[in-house]
Amino acid sequence: MVHYDIAKMDVQYDLTSDQVAGKEIVLVKGRGAANLQLPSQRRDFDWIAHTHFPALREQGLMEFGEGSKYDERKPRLDSIKIEENRIIISVGLTSYAAVDADIKRGETANIALQEMGKKQHNDPWAYFSRTLGVAVVPITTDGVVFAGERISDLYTGWINAAAGFVPFNENPSYEHFETTALQKLLEEFGDGVQSRRDQLRFVGIASNSNHSDADMVWLAPLGVSSEYFRSARWKERRTRPDHAPNLIEITTLAERDELLHGSHKGKKIPGVMYSTHLGLASLTEKDFQ
Repeated sequence: MVHYDIAKMDVQYDLTSDQVAGKEIVLVKGRGAANLQLPSQRRDFDWIAHTHFPALREQGLMEFGEGSKYDERKPRLDSIKIEENRIIISVGLTSYAAVDADIKRGETANIALQEMGKKQHNDPWAYFSRTLGVAVVPITTDGVVFAGERISDLYTGWINAAAGFVPFNENPSYEHFETTALQKLLEEFGDGVQSRRDQLRFVGIASNSNHSDADMVWLAPLGVSSEYFRSARWKERRTRPDHAPNLIEITTLAERDELLHGSHKGKKIPGVMYSTHLGLASLTEKDFQ
């Protein structure tokens, strides 16, 4: 895997393709964020799921369950443990409100909160939502990678693959995240992409180095050629218009490198989203053949 200077890009690689190669990926229940005002508050998964979140719902501070428009319960990246033959990813719980607060808090305040987490918990993310989503980078049969400009109030115009939140699950599992990744791929690029679970290649976890939000990242070899994207078919078959109509094409490692350094075919771009950054960085020459 090629390494890039990502320190100034709000990008953090938490787990890379080199580290995951040949290892079993296991998800287990982990901790939620620490409470700065209530240091003794429990952080374990089951207490948050069955006691804390229901209490917030009763107070009108959170939505989920029967009669709710949204499910604001979100998985949280607690820790990563690399063993000889497997990688254990501890997944806790957080809420959409906590995710939103981290994004809106501001860079300086977030840095101060990271320092506090290091000092009090030996963990810079102890007080952050650290939501764990998914991202998928598609590769066509003729070796072309496609991504698009975000249509969003946040990071508008940044280059992104298919990505999004993961629904709440009582028992975190790799299969649940992988299934959600496939779903996001179909929603954003259309059900004609013809990608299967056994074709997905997990390449690690990346996160925003200031806000803390993270994604598990896959590369997805598709069953269609680049013509599917160059035509209007992908736009007609998608169910979530998360990308601008004209996608960008990446056909070589050199074009990939140019994009990750801030431009595409000579045109400057606002940036590349952290999980898409890791996905693109994990591509090899073979992917473009």
